[in-house]
Amino acid sequence: MNEQDRLVFLTLAYSSCFSFALSKKEIFERLAKGQEKIFISSKKIENSLRKLISQSLIQSDGQYFFLKKRDLENRLQRAKFISIKKKEIQNFVDLIKKVPFVKAVVLTGSTAVDNAQKDDDLDFMIICQHNTLWLTRFILILLTKLKDKRPEKENSNAWCLNLWLDENDLVISEERRSLYEAYEILQMNFVYDVADFKKQFLNANPWLKNYLFFYDNYKFGRYRVKKSFSLLNQLFFVLQKKYRQLVFGQENFSLSLTQAFFNSISFRDKVFSRLKEKMKGFEF
Repeated sequence: MNEQDRLVFLTLAYSSCFSFALSKKEIFERLAKGQEKIFISSKKIENSLRKLISQSLIQSDGQYFFLKKRDLENRLQRAKFISIKKKEIQNFVDLIKKVPFVKAVVLTGSTAVDNAQKDDDLDFMIICQHNTLWLTRFILILLTKLKDKRPEKENSNAWCLNLWLDENDLVISEERRSLYEAYEILQMNFVYDVADFKKQFLNANPWLKNYLFFYDNYKFGRYRVKKSFSLLNQLFFVLQKKYRQLVFGQENFSLSLTQAFFNSISFRDKVFSRLKEKMKGFEF
């Protein structure tokens, strides 16, 4: 097995960690990078797929490629819920438009790739006007509460606002740079964007080209972090942080005045653990 074959298998193995089959086009777009420098093409990927099928390492139904039959079954089943999810996304965007501090709304997670179950939460990243992140979060938490869309056990299709960025600080920190985050960013869907923040966000994170071939074709522009202090933003930050400590105790989240990640890196570690199991016999 050459490096091209290994990377194709790795890409499918990663997707299998989420029980999700991929088309040939999606494999090409999501192909992970390795240590060796290689030239990729659609034809080469086709050859690798044929070889992996002949070796019984992967399977195909003619349209999708997968490691396990459940990967295909899962994808076909969850495609039924796309229309429900689109309606919920639009409802959230309609609400967001009433808050002037919001610059962009980004759909993330399983819903962004149509891999969510009927009642799964919708995950969003919010990009806010400079020095308003914690005020904006306070407002949106109240609005989602009034709409009865906070993530709770009895709520279906809740709105989970777990990633927050200040428009002047879009750089993802080094501790959150890996293949996992690269894939999360690749599949992000900017469902509301007032000033092409998608381009600004990508320009702020050129490290993406270290993990995925897809970004070799993207021309990263210049980006500079521009921070200034706001007493009001600081006040809302302290109040919300103290509130969470009182209600939830000690949490392992990355929070600052200009960025807030309400998700733990430990989930990424679990994904990589699953991936290593699937890559047994291959270098990873």
